[in-house]
Parts: sequence; C-alpha cells; structure tokens
Amino acid sequence: MADVNESLFFLDKTTGVLEWRVIGKVTDYGQNVTLFCNVSNCCPDGSGWVRWTPEQHTLFIDVKTEGPNKHYDGNVLKDGYTLIIQNLTKQDLNVSYSCVYGVTLGERQFLLEEDVFTYISTRQTNTQTGKNRISEGQIAGIIVGVVILETVAVAVALFVLRCWRRRKKRNIGFEDGNENYANKVVPLIDKGENSSKKEIITETTITCVATMHVLTEVSKSVGYITGMKGSGTCWRVGNNKIITAAHVVKENIWNTVRGVLFEEDLNKFQVDFDYIIEKSPRCFKVEPRVLFMDESLDVAVLQLKPDNQKQFPPPLKMFDRLNSQQDEDKPIYLISHNKGEIKKVNSRIGIWDPTEDRIKDLEKVCQKYGKPNGYKDLDKKDRLVIQCEFVGGASGSPGIVIYNNVAYVVFVYIRGFPSFYYSQHFPEKDKRTFPREKLFQQGVNIGDLFDTMSKNAVHFKLCNEIFPEERKNDLNKKQHHRKQAAQNIEACGSDKCKVQGK
Repeated sequence: MADVNESLFFLDKTTGVLEWRVIGKVTDYGQNVTLFCNVSNCCPDGSGWVRWTPEQHTLFIDVKTEGPNKHYDGNVLKDGYTLIIQNLTKQDLNVSYSCVYGVTLGERQFLLEEDVFTYISTRQTNTQTGKNRISEGQIAGIIVGVVILETVAVAVALFVLRCWRRRKKRNIGFEDGNENYANKVVPLIDKGENSSKKEIITETTITCVATMHVLTEVSKSVGYITGMKGSGTCWRVGNNKIITAAHVVKENIWNTVRGVLFEEDLNKFQVDFDYIIEKSPRCFKVEPRVLFMDESLDVAVLQLKPDNQKQFPPPLKMFDRLNSQQDEDKPIYLISHNKGEIKKVNSRIGIWDPTEDRIKDLEKVCQKYGKPNGYKDLDKKDRLVIQCEFVGGASGSPGIVIYNNVAYVVFVYIRGFPSFYYSQHFPEKDKRTFPREKLFQQGVNIGDLFDTMSKNAVHFKLCNEIFPEERKNDLNKKQHHRKQAAQNIEACGSDKCKVQGK
C-alpha cells in the first residue's frame, strides 16, 4: 500500500463540497498514485470512488467492504479514505475523478500530467540572438509541420469520438433507481483483420449513488459469526434472530463422541456486525439452542442474546424468489466476510442456469484432473448458481437484488463447486491452474427456505417472525383456494361434485 503523499481529495467544510488537489508527484508511469478523500470521523458511510470518461464509472462502492481489483485499491484511514491507482498509465490521466461519501458526490476535476509528474514544469523561451535566429525557410518548415500535426490531431479526435459513441451505445442507463450494467470488453484500437491482438479497455460498471447507499444500509445487518472451530457470515432477521449456513453451526457444536449437536457450545459463539475496518471489542452472544436447522437446505436460524450496551442491527425484511431460467439478467450483490476478513461486497453477479448440456461439459473438466464428478448437486432445484469472487468464510451470506432502491434477499450462500477444488488435498499448483470460469458457487433460494419452514407446524411462529409478508400472502392464497372450492361445491351440488371428483 502506497503512502498517502501523492494526491489529496479534501472536503471543503465551508461549502460542504468534496474537491481535490494534488500534493505529491511521481517520476514515471508504472508507479502508484494515491488519492485521499479527507472526511472527518471516517467512515461510517459508504466511501466510494468514481471515474468519468465522460460517463460515470464506479471504481468502488465502498472501499471498506470491497477488495482490490486489477488496477485499483483503497483503504480507510483515521481522517479519510484512499484510492490507489496502481501501475499508472496514460489512460489514468486527463480524466476526472470524484470521491463519493454516503450520498454526496464530489466535484469532477481532471487529473493532469503536470499534476502528477515531477519532471513537467513551465519552461522559459530562449531569447533570440544572431546565432539562433530562425531563417525564413525554417519558419516555413515549422508552419507545414504544425499544419500536419493539427490534421493528425483532428483525425485522432474523430476516431476517439467514434469509439466513444460505440461504447456509449453499449452502456445502459438507469430508470427509477434501477441499474443495468455494461460489462463487455470494448475494443479500443483495431489493428486490422489479420491482427490477433487488440488493445482493450478494462471492464467497468456504472453504479448509481442510490444503490451504493442501499448496500451500505444492508451491510449493517450482516455479521461475522465465529465458533471454536470455524467462522462464517450471518444476517439479521426477525426480532432477535440470525440466519447462517447449517454447516457453520454444525462444525462448531457437533459432538463426535455422542454423535449429536452439543448446543451448549453455542454459548461460545460471537457475532460481530461492526467488523468493517477491524474486529469489534464487543460482540453479541448466541442463545444455546438451535431454533431451525435443515441440513438438506444447509440453513440454520439462531437467536442472539440481548446486550444492554448495544442494540441489534435492523433485520432484513424484504425477500424475492428468483428463477434461474428467467432471472439470469438480474444483478446480484453478495455481502460477506470472505476468508474471515473485513466485510466486503461482491457486485455484478449473475445467475447461471445449470442446464443438462452445461453439466456434462463440467464433468469433462473433472475427468481432466482425474477426479470424480465434483459438480454433483450443482443443479438442485432449490438452489441458485452464481459465479463470484468469495470462497471460504462466505457461507451464510445474503444474496441481494435491488428494485427501486429497495433491497431484497434472494438466497443464502452455501458452498462452491467443484467440491474437490475446495478440499485440503487438492494441490495448490492445480488450484492456480484450474480454469476460473469453471468455478461456481451455490445459494439456497430464499423461496424454498420459506416453503420448508411454512410447511412444518413446529416452525410456524418462527416463519411468521422472519417472513411476515410472505406468510400473510401465503395464508391469503390458501384461504382464497378454500373459499373458491367451497363455492364450486355449493354451485354444482355436493353429490355431483363428488362424482366429478372420482
């Protein structure tokens, strides 16, 4: 991580506007340039960065919860947060940057070459003498050269404008607070039909500030749950409940001698909802009983113990049932403590439909590594399949979609595929060479979790607490069906209906 001594973004407290100025310089391309957004009492709200080309491209929704990508990194300091432009290139300059704090979008200002490099300075013109006075022939040559340069500059400008218009057509705007994505790699320079290489623009996404604000609020309800043997992610529901993966609970309280769950060990669990920069010194405890556990779904519900010095974060109350065949285009956000690290958001996740042909193709990958089918159960009907960056420690995370600036939970993250890839016995060298596009993750469809809980009378009360609206709608549907059946019997006569029902 580079020191914060190269560029500064600051908050003008007299106007309340986020602006920036350069306070340090580098000597050449390939070095790291750090931009610093100065925010007092940093940073309970979303701390993001935007690049303008001239469209708005989100680099980070919140540097506290997102990991580094190919070209950018960020960090939170005591009095602000940073954007680190790694391996500076020409494409990083002569464009505008803004920092975004909460819902406040900073001023757009250019990052110029003279602001960044130490060797660029104002040069004084030489005084002409008899020895260095330019001849008329030289002047004519200079004029011709200038004309040629201007012609080339105009041609380049027209070419860049053409490329920009093509990109603009591929970018999708926003309507009513919903966001769509332009995730395609766009060729910047075509070197000819026979060329095998093209310079490309790094993949980016456009994210509206309202979405960033929604994700920040949702993340407050996502916690880091730890037991004696392992950890995972959980999230708040109901009055004082949390949902997590069943295997996270089981691996910490399973008594191998008795072959039962030893619920007393739940007293040793801790739940930290404030693990954003560093772990909180005060965490919530868990009641020593499992309220719900379904090992087929791999979902568990636990109850938090009250704390007189801390309030429970708000529960997530909105849910939506997605279909893998119909909802592949819906962008999903996954909020998690991946690898037991600080809370992060993985964006731009799409649903992948595990068709029969796709599964057969994946089985061939296993054969290449001399492994049995590691994708078994990937196509289970109660699951949604995704491809994300999170691995261990993400189990139990909520998958989120956003409609009209409202967050809906759509699945509970469970596990990754192929199974042998996540085994301790799978060699590290094979992990490094394993094709990333063949790695998949799976979450339990929240609709199937509701169906399972609502069908068991033991869990009626708990289901009503976690899914109040869904439970109400379900009861209304059942009452409507019973009423309609009664009306049909009354209309046709009970005896006649019995004959028809045979």
